[in-house]
Amino acid sequence: MEKTWLHRLWKADKRLFALIAIYITGLAWFALRQHEEFPFLLYGMYSLKEKPQDTYIAYAIKVDGKEVRYTTLWDLQKEMIVSPLTHAIPLYESGKISEHEMKQLYAWLFRYMADMRMVEDNTMTIEKLTCRYAPNGTAEVINRETVINYVAE
Repeated sequence: MEKTWLHRLWKADKRLFALIAIYITGLAWFALRQHEEFPFLLYGMYSLKEKPQDTYIAYAIKVDGKEVRYTTLWDLQKEMIVSPLTHAIPLYESGKISEHEMKQLYAWLFRYMADMRMVEDNTMTIEKLTCRYAPNGTAEVINRETVINYVAE
């Protein structure tokens, strides 16, 4: 009878076998309770349902007068651009972070985009878009508000 890899591991290295057994037990334990903690996987990270809303907020960025097309960016690049904005702008609007901190964020964002060779001039405009979904399922912008016109020094 052929030995399984677990049996061969048990014979070769009992400590490594114990670590793997604890990890597998932890996976099962947390999965059965639908509680996800590192290092026991995060299945819900991208699959949790969002609650329906009447409107959604998105951000449009123009560098040198040209709008940045998120579809042309790698996922990590898009995340590095959009995530700070979606967290910092509401905090700024509620008075939880200062104007100086926002200026630092805009300067960092501009340098980040310059490193991606997206910048030829020294200007960046960020617009806050209030969007909703039309009955046919397409997104439509119902309000466009300029958040900042940034000029690099």
